[in-house]
Amino acid sequence: MKKKYAYLAKGGILHVSGSYDTAKNYSANGVVVETTVKAEHGYPVVNGEQIIVYDEETMKITADGDKLEPIPVLAMLYSQCKWFMRAGNRALFLFIRRYFMKELLEKINIQQLTTITFLGLALIISIYNGNENIAMAVGGGLVGYLGGVATGENKGWDYGDKRVACPYI
Repeated sequence: MKKKYAYLAKGGILHVSGSYDTAKNYSANGVVVETTVKAEHGYPVVNGEQIIVYDEETMKITADGDKLEPIPVLAMLYSQCKWFMRAGNRALFLFIRRYFMKELLEKINIQQLTTITFLGLALIISIYNGNENIAMAVGGGLVGYLGGVATGENKGWDYGDKRVACPYI
């Protein structure tokens, strides 16, 4: 099947085009979803009939015609276009994955992840049991440990011409 490109027009109606450039130009927010759905004259075609898709639940053969039973493939395609449309979710997701997750995964190793997990578990258990002193100590330790992980290294102190490690960082 030939690739087509789906998009939501300014009125919120699903359109399908054979040209990526056309889809990009007429898309409400510039988001285009690749698909293999058949299309004629800008509308998806199912069983030889052009379908006007207003949303996931509202589909008609003609603008003033009766509502059709939702077609799962078109409903899913509409929801993909709609999800991408909402507040630039796709762009935000890609930005977070590219910049933050890469740095986070490079900084944290298995030992640090285990330490954070057990300190978090100890904090939750101490709060649940009502041990405020232990909760404060564990919470402080967790915050201090996370601060050490975020900075990435122990810089120590300069003492004269010697470098002395700081035992608390």
